[in-house]
Amino acid sequence: MRDEIDRVDDFATGVFQALHDVLAYLLPTQPDLARQLMPLWREAAVRHDEVRGSTGQLDNLNETVERLEPRKMLYRMFDVAGLWPRPEKG
Repeated sequence: MRDEIDRVDDFATGVFQALHDVLAYLLPTQPDLARQLMPLWREAAVRHDEVRGSTGQLDNLNETVERLEPRKMLYRMFDVAGLWPRPEKG
């Protein structure tokens, strides 16, 4: 059983790494994609922190820490890397 869990975990990590690699390439060249993902993933990061501080699950049964965490991680990684569009100064 432990071997199966390790294989599934390794697979999920590989999928996460592949998604990171693709998006790190696409976001700078596709600003519309970045503008669409940024607020969604920023909200997921905020909700992740809220869920961690509470019962571990929000009203939406599909919204758990485990499901929010990948978007939180990608949002913060791309924010630190400066890949999100910056607000236009007006």
